[in-house]
This record gives sequence, structure tokens and C-alpha cells, in this order.
Amino acid sequence: MLNVYRKKFYQVLTIMSVFIFGAYMPSNAGIVSTTDIVEVKQVQLDREYILESLAREEVQSMLELEGVNAADAKARVESMTNMEIQTLAAQMDKLPVGAGLSTLEWLLVIIIIILLL
Repeated sequence: MLNVYRKKFYQVLTIMSVFIFGAYMPSNAGIVSTTDIVEVKQVQLDREYILESLAREEVQSMLELEGVNAADAKARVESMTNMEIQTLAAQMDKLPVGAGLSTLEWLLVIIIIILLL
């Protein structure tokens, strides 16, 4: 008999909590366009691509030759804005496969990274 009352009490308590707490929760609904979703996903993919490039041994050795710590470069990429990530990824895609950056291009990349720190 006690279990029946306890069960009823919990049911009433649950229903009351849904109504009470549900009334005070603010909700923000808006339309999310497909373009917004694609942009967010593209930025995530670009960020992963840049971080994977930084993880390569030859890139890390080039950064160390220029005096940039690989961990600092990775931290900087993680803190970049979406626009910076898209710009950097677009510039990386323009380079031929297997070709390296020229000295001037490396210098510009390093200066940008240092200035943004």
C-alpha cells in the first residue's frame, strides 16, 4: 500500500516539476540555413586539415628551423577565427602537391603567426 502512494507521489512530483521548470526555461528558436551548417562544417574540416598538416614531421622541422615551436603553432591554429582558418586553408590548397613554401612565404606565415600571438 505504501508503494502505491509513493508511486503516485513521484508521478505527481514529476508532472509538477515539468510544468514548473518548463515555464521558466527561455527558448530561442531561429531558422538555421543550410549555408550556415555547411560553413560551420567546412571550418571544422579546414581546421582539422591545418592541424594535420602541422602534425607532419617535415612541417614541424621547418617550423623549428624558423624558431617557431610546433606546440605554439598548434595552439595558435586552435585559437584562430573562422575567417582566418578559411583564408589559411585556401592558401594551403593553392600550393602544388609535394612543393614546399618558399622562404618568403614561410617568413610571411611565421610573421602572421607571431603577430597574432
